[in-house]
Amino acid sequence: MTTKNLSKVMKNNLEHPPPKFTSKELLEMFPDAREMIPKKIKECQTEIKKKECEITNALETIYAIKTDEFSKWFGEEIVKVFMMPGLAKLENILFQLNKLKYLINPTQQKNDRFEFEEKIEIARQYPIAELARNKLELKQVGKNYQALCPFHNEKHASFYIYPETNSYHCYGCGSHGDQISLLMALEGVQFVDAVKMLQN
Repeated sequence: MTTKNLSKVMKNNLEHPPPKFTSKELLEMFPDAREMIPKKIKECQTEIKKKECEITNALETIYAIKTDEFSKWFGEEIVKVFMMPGLAKLENILFQLNKLKYLINPTQQKNDRFEFEEKIEIARQYPIAELARNKLELKQVGKNYQALCPFHNEKHASFYIYPETNSYHCYGCGSHGDQISLLMALEGVQFVDAVKMLQN
């Protein structure tokens, strides 16, 4: 692929991002994944145990060496910077796999956290322009919308709504976010309440 073609593909992806699907919708689209999930969970758990052992061994080695406090601190920082992110990534993957497992068979166990994660995914699909239209006077600018910023006083509109990415950004005060944070600001509600309001 030439540089010109690559930049054309990248521009097209930015202008027309692929649709976002909830975890439940993805499971419906790829039913074969259901059988793989328990196996992947076990593999991930094994990798986490392996990574935890590596971190424990590294810390034990650092503490066993007779050295000054700075060197011990430096050793801990190396572990934190180079080893901990890998563990955190694996734990996040395990969480996502467990969420998928729960969504396949939610009757096995009730898990409020997984259910709320699903609600957040649904809330983030609510069209941000429709939400903003209820409180702001929008002016269409190409594919996007412009309005006076609700977060600070201004005479010239610098607040932009981007429907394709379901996001907003104010070039005056720097405020930005998605439909959840916009609803929180416009209605003065908490995160949980905003997610509930965006379910429909």
